[in-house]
Amino acid sequence: MKHDVWVLVLAPGDKDYSDFCFDTGIIGTGWASVDGYHHVLAKSEQEIGQGYDLAYSGEDWADNDNRNKAIYALNKIANEIKTGDKVLIRKGNKKLLAVGEVTGDYKFKKNWVGRDLSHIRDVRYTAIAREQNLFDIMVKHLGKQFSMGHTIYYFGEIDHSVWGGFVEGCRDKLMETL
Repeated sequence: MKHDVWVLVLAPGDKDYSDFCFDTGIIGTGWASVDGYHHVLAKSEQEIGQGYDLAYSGEDWADNDNRNKAIYALNKIANEIKTGDKVLIRKGNKKLLAVGEVTGDYKFKKNWVGRDLSHIRDVRYTAIAREQNLFDIMVKHLGKQFSMGHTIYYFGEIDHSVWGGFVEGCRDKLMETL
């Protein structure tokens, strides 16, 4: 058995929402003015783009780069990430903050958390480092590092036994500091 694994940064806008997400058991992204149920969920990237255009037309910052980032992130969180998928929460390219499993379907909460986390999924976190770093454990067990780029991206398919060893290694590292 294999698991699909996703990497996320929980800092939409310029704020770090990692602790909030860990405490509430979610992952999320912004773009609150794009209606999740009308323009994102089960929609094509073209339809998501139309929702973005409708929501942000006339905004000076709403250039093609931001449009592409929004379409990519919204499609991933609403349509590609599935219940049971695994998540890695990173900060920068060399810090792994948490590991978890997606436990719920996509939800849209337009005015929630200052509009920065409007498109969300429930997550059960299995290892949370907060001030520590689980990056070396990830590289050792999964044999991969983070890549630059998107706030949300597909990391790959990981064998169940490899994932289990990785989560156990994360927990062991966290227990060393208690």
